Amino acid sequence: MTRAGARLPLVRGIGPAALVVLITAALAEATLAGIRNVPFLHRRPLLLPLARELYFVDRATVQVLGDCARWDPSLGYTLKPGACTFANTEYRTTLRVNSVGIRDSEEALAAPEIVVLGDSFAMGWGVEGEQTFAAVLARASGARVLNAAVPSYGSVRELRMLSRVDRSRVRTLVWQFCNNDYIENDAYAKNGNRLPTLSREEWEGWVLKHERERRYVPGRYLLRAVGSRLAGLLPPAASDPTSSDPTDPAVRKNQIRYFLNALETSPVDLSPFRIVLFELNGRNLHADWFLPMLAEEIRSGSRSPVAARLVLVDVAGRLTDRDFYLLDDHLTPAGHRRVAEILLPHLGPATGAGAERTP
Repeated sequence: MTRAGARLPLVRGIGPAALVVLITAALAEATLAGIRNVPFLHRRPLLLPLARELYFVDRATVQVLGDCARWDPSLGYTLKPGACTFANTEYRTTLRVNSVGIRDSEEALAAPEIVVLGDSFAMGWGVEGEQTFAAVLARASGARVLNAAVPSYGSVRELRMLSRVDRSRVRTLVWQFCNNDYIENDAYAKNGNRLPTLSREEWEGWVLKHERERRYVPGRYLLRAVGSRLAGLLPPAASDPTSSDPTDPAVRKNQIRYFLNALETSPVDLSPFRIVLFELNGRNLHADWFLPMLAEEIRSGSRSPVAARLVLVDVAGRLTDRDFYLLDDHLTPAGHRRVAEILLPHLGPATGAGAERTP
């Protein structure tokens, strides 16, 4: 028998083997897609961690949706005035945005008494505008409340957004802190208290990249599931000194320092305002150290006069898993109501919402 003849059975065997592999991969992909998209499956406790992992492969991110956000030369982006639909697996909402680029009405811009600062949690990611804790606080307190939160903003840009709104009657800032503020606050401090921002081309590149990544390609979920598990078998990478890992003690110390630096270099004079500060992270992860460390810094004689006037409220410690979506890591409408309930007694007598009370 010639060499070519000896190879014929092997060649013939490749076709069926490849077909088996393709069918197996297709079935695996279909199963993973079901876990990702079908509530009956992703609500199962054993499947939920995998469903969450797959959900973030193609979750819509509002600040890089061309219909919902716009480039801004000094803030990188704001929300886009008008209305857009923002939807993911567990919710479908309408964002109504005023001329400043924040999720509130045009009327709310006129002489607010309370301004809410923060990122996606305060903006109301995944809930309707009237369901946000800002809206609930407005109804419960009778005060004029402006929701000036924008997704992914850190403390520096939140203060810059505050500089754009009418502060003539503001008495209270309700300020939501998130652990990922570290990234922006760190960059700002290390750049000589100048905020690096996106060019129009960079932001538009983000939008196009997000659009491509969300477009379904066969095998997407299988590649993610297999790739992440193979990565878990590799030796851990060397520690990155620029990491924002909240479990790193050095990062925690710098988080406090960079936040206070943002306060001290604020473009807005914060001295007239009562500042009610609280923390919200995705599903309450790493939410047990920032406020206690900040309180200790204040007690030990922080040089920041503004810091000494902060009213620190433990919101995260009073929330449960039921206040967050199953797949998404943001608050449900019930979670927003709970946040408003916790914050209401701390708004102060200036708004008619009760006497001062701090934890």
